[in-house]
Amino acid sequence: MSDPAFAGIPLSFYDSRPVLELTQSLWKNAADRGTRASVDAAQSDARAAAHAAEARMRNILADAEAAYWQLQVSRETVVLLTSALESADAIHDYTTRQSRRNLADAADSLQSQALLDFRRLELKSARDTERAALRRLNALRTAPVSAT
Repeated sequence: MSDPAFAGIPLSFYDSRPVLELTQSLWKNAADRGTRASVDAAQSDARAAAHAAEARMRNILADAEAAYWQLQVSRETVVLLTSALESADAIHDYTTRQSRRNLADAADSLQSQALLDFRRLELKSARDTERAALRRLNALRTAPVSAT
């Protein structure tokens, strides 16, 4: 009965048929604590993601409102500077006529020319600022809102 290949191994402890063994830890998941903890963690993650999405949306809205007001201020600045340019042009015309009639110094005409050039540059800068503000607002209006 004793085979030399199995020498020293008692054969009475081994079965040649399939056996199903079930084990349950007594402390690991007692009263479903582990399962409840997993569910609570998943719910907390979902709440955190919802709060993060709400914060992102509030930031986008705040940025869009700031961009809108920047555009509005830029447009009012362009209107104001257009009026200032028209006034500078009228002053330049007046001083140029007075200078040609020898009723004013040539320096006055040069000074009014400098003012006119300054107002033109100022208006160009204001229009560039207006275009930039419009681009920013449009970018915020059409920006995709990611879910993450």
